[in-house]
Amino acid sequence: MRVMGLRAERDTVHWALVSGTLSAPVLMAHDRLLAPEDLTERDYLAWFRAKVYALLENVRPDSVAIHLADLEVVAESKLSPKALSAIVKRARIEGVLLEACRPRQARTPPIPTAPAVNGRNSPPSRKHFTSSDGSPVDWREISSTSRRQAILAAAALLEKSAAVVKSV
Repeated sequence: MRVMGLRAERDTVHWALVSGTLSAPVLMAHDRLLAPEDLTERDYLAWFRAKVYALLENVRPDSVAIHLADLEVVAESKLSPKALSAIVKRARIEGVLLEACRPRQARTPPIPTAPAVNGRNSPPSRKHFTSSDGSPVDWREISSTSRRQAILAAAALLEKSAAVVKSV
């Protein structure tokens, strides 16, 4: 089973492709889609949609997990206007991701935020990850928290062995 994990930011979508099982996940690939700075909001949303379509067509995952913002936490927080603007942009991109993944019949369950998928208290543990060449994943080389969240979101949908994890 190959699962793609996605995690949006205000101008970036981090993605990861994970295979294997929940107890032995394999990180196949990971990267980011960074929108050009000179686009209008409508154009950058269309840009992300086109790039995600192309990415899904290229890697052909069996399933997709999107790490969504926890808007209840956001609503309870006292955020600056700049931070609130970034959350709104992220939410719009997440809507594009959800829409782009649906026609591909990919499952896109909302993945809860910490502690469920932050690598501390939930399977799979980061220490169980290997890269496609069989070597252990060096998490120090993956400096972006958002990229790590995309990886762990994808891994959360891997099969335990014979049973499929339905949702987290």
